[in-house]
Amino acid sequence: MDCCQHNIALNGLSHFVSCEKGDAGKIARHLMRSQTKPETTTDADNAIDAAPPPFDVLLVDPPRQGLDEQVIKLATTSNIKNLLYVSCGRHALKRDLALLDKVFEIVDILLTDLFPRTDSVETLTHLRRRKAKL
Repeated sequence: MDCCQHNIALNGLSHFVSCEKGDAGKIARHLMRSQTKPETTTDADNAIDAAPPPFDVLLVDPPRQGLDEQVIKLATTSNIKNLLYVSCGRHALKRDLALLDKVFEIVDILLTDLFPRTDSVETLTHLRRRKAKL
């Protein structure tokens, strides 16, 4: 985490970039909660309006099991324009890409063999939000 903050400071990106470390599902739930505001009326049955998260690129590197459903929800219901997905679990990646396909399109995929002589391959996928159909 210190390296991330240091890199942000070195590159003058403190107004554009945020580092979060921990359970992505918990972070997504916190972001969605902190970005919501109640309607101006006092009626308890009113829906909550979601404000957009303070960023438009999301970088995720989930465990082999893939993305938490809250991260999928954050990505698909927010204004995030680009999703960078680092995956070591090909089955979870396939499942998550199917869930994200409704909102995102694949721009690029890169396979990297970081662990030679094993069946593990890292997959880096760049997804971009689909343009709204008129």
